[in-house]
Amino acid sequence: MDMDLLNLLTNQSNQFNIGSVGSPSNTTEIIIDINQKSEQKKILGQLVCLVQPQEQEKLVVIGQISEIETKNRWHEDLTFRGIIKRRGSLPHLSGKADVRTAKLNVQACFSIALDGKITEGTLGTSPSTGTQIFSVRDEVLDQLLEEYKNQIIYLGNAYSTEVKMPFWLKHFDRGEGGAGEAYHIGVFGKSGSGKSGLAAYMLLGYARHEKMGIIFIDPQNQFASDTDLPFKLHDSLKNLGRKVEVYSLTNQIRLGTQKNAVNLFTSLLLKAGFYRNIGIPSKSKDNQEYASEEVARIIRNILNKTELKQAPENLLSNVLNSLSQDNNALQRIYASNQPRQRLQNTLNEITNNQVELNRIEQDIWQPVLDLFLERDSQGNKRKSLWYIVKTSATDEQKPIVFLDIKGEGTT
Repeated sequence: MDMDLLNLLTNQSNQFNIGSVGSPSNTTEIIIDINQKSEQKKILGQLVCLVQPQEQEKLVVIGQISEIETKNRWHEDLTFRGIIKRRGSLPHLSGKADVRTAKLNVQACFSIALDGKITEGTLGTSPSTGTQIFSVRDEVLDQLLEEYKNQIIYLGNAYSTEVKMPFWLKHFDRGEGGAGEAYHIGVFGKSGSGKSGLAAYMLLGYARHEKMGIIFIDPQNQFASDTDLPFKLHDSLKNLGRKVEVYSLTNQIRLGTQKNAVNLFTSLLLKAGFYRNIGIPSKSKDNQEYASEEVARIIRNILNKTELKQAPENLLSNVLNSLSQDNNALQRIYASNQPRQRLQNTLNEITNNQVELNRIEQDIWQPVLDLFLERDSQGNKRKSLWYIVKTSATDEQKPIVFLDIKGEGTT
């Protein structure tokens, strides 16, 4: 196996050789002196490789060309700058004396033992100058990844080439195909660059692992609704035997646990403008924070042993009445007498004006409270976020869960 692979890499050097290791180079970034026949080729983004002796083995180093630079020492010479300024070039020197170099970012290493066994390797020292650099082809990757072919997926091609780009999407458990720990992946790019399409293919790659539950937080409703993707994601997941579940923040997800529900509820009221509407201006951020804490305390007293998910219908009016009569709470919100009295008057006016009370309840209070109820004001039965997460991790047939948090129809 090792001789077949090494021959594949080196025996056709005239066709696939693009240059050699230059200086300075290190273990993560290698400079390539591009040879003459490759100077006019489109090599930016290409996958390339080199063979480096390391101890008793041969190390195949693979990387991608990230940058190409042209230098001409005559163009850098101050003596010739005047000629270049007048004529635009130097006869017999411009172009002909150019030297092109490229930067190779090391991405993977494979170690070939004397018996031909191929394993993952590490570039333990910088490569020698003059070491030949070859373009990578599919047949090279096929041999390097032969042992892992059942675990490899291909997500498109290397930049501006026909070479299939392999990905090894391991599950987070131990054992075959496992990474032994969780890890993070980021997909970044400008609008329209294909981030969503790549994420969909990656999700499908992870879905091959039956014991891996997946929760996909979808802020744009694109994956939950299965729209504007390069393929039918939900159907593809089901074809793999995976159960697909979609939950919407609008009417299916219930937030909060028994311990944090009230504090989270009053914090969301702050973001929804509730405290501004009951007489505490937005510019008074500290006062609004104090009000949020006091409202949370009052709600807990009203509920007593009842949880917020079973809150009574008249909770808002009870909260406003209690707050208007709680001098300690009002003093904590406003230390000065005049703004404190103004707040108390506003609270009394709201509780005595059914139209205004209904407006605040319908526009602000109820939409936020609905996120915490077992059965909301529209009759929707909601499942707790914790339940959704727990079943995704513990169900025998672990589902692929899409959480649509676009929240249309919510505050």
